[in-house]
Amino acid sequence: MSDKRTIKETIELFKNYAYHFEGEAHRCNDKETAANWRGKAEAYRLAAFEIERNMKHD
Repeated sequence: MSDKRTIKETIELFKNYAYHFEGEAHRCNDKETAANWRGKAEAYRLAAFEIERNMKHD
């Protein structure tokens, strides 16, 4: 058994991180902190998109 994630698992993990960070931003009352959470969410969304688009996965 490998201790490494598959590409598909990594994509799903990044999408989950994006969802989590967006939820944190939504619940946050401080605009600067919320913007930071949204930035993290967007970075994970983009990373998942690029992996999904540019790498073969099953």
